[in-house]
Amino acid sequence: MEDEVGWKQDELWKVVNAGGQIITNTPKGLWDSAVEYFKWCDSNPLKSKRTLTSGKTQGEKVEIEAVRPYTIKGFCLHAGISERYLNDIGQTHSKDSEFYMVVEKILGLIYNQNLEGAVVDFYNPIMVSKLLKLDGDKEPENRTIKIEMVSSQSSKLSNSESEILQNLDLEKVNLLKDKAENFERQNGSTKGG
Repeated sequence: MEDEVGWKQDELWKVVNAGGQIITNTPKGLWDSAVEYFKWCDSNPLKSKRTLTSGKTQGEKVEIEAVRPYTIKGFCLHAGISERYLNDIGQTHSKDSEFYMVVEKILGLIYNQNLEGAVVDFYNPIMVSKLLKLDGDKEPENRTIKIEMVSSQSSKLSNSESEILQNLDLEKVNLLKDKAENFERQNGSTKGG
């Protein structure tokens, strides 16, 4: 449904502007707000106009409906709360408290709806994997990395990796030869002296 300026009545900003669902300071109030948000998402699919590119109706514009994903930000806007409020519940309430359980249930439903939507291609799987942090961007484990510095006496640039390896091998041979000569000099001077 559209008003006189053509804005859709099902847009989230209008719900938020109208006051959205007022949150109470109880776990039941938080859950009721989540249920209202989920119902709103389900009854207000995303709509877009697409031009058909093939067939007898090529060039015609059609309206496409897509499942509206549940989001944490969308829920918070709808409920009139901040994301910090949800985070604070997770950090300040014990894991067996009713508040904590309600927040976990809400976050679990949002996560699950996004994941299932990506699996069946309702939503862009790459975007969902980033939103749900499934794309492997985990904290790196503490590992020891060994870096070996290789120095060269040559100041010229090489044209290939094999040329670099040949030059290094030549330098190793020359270094070993120099060490052997120094060793002989030191041992020869001590024997004869």
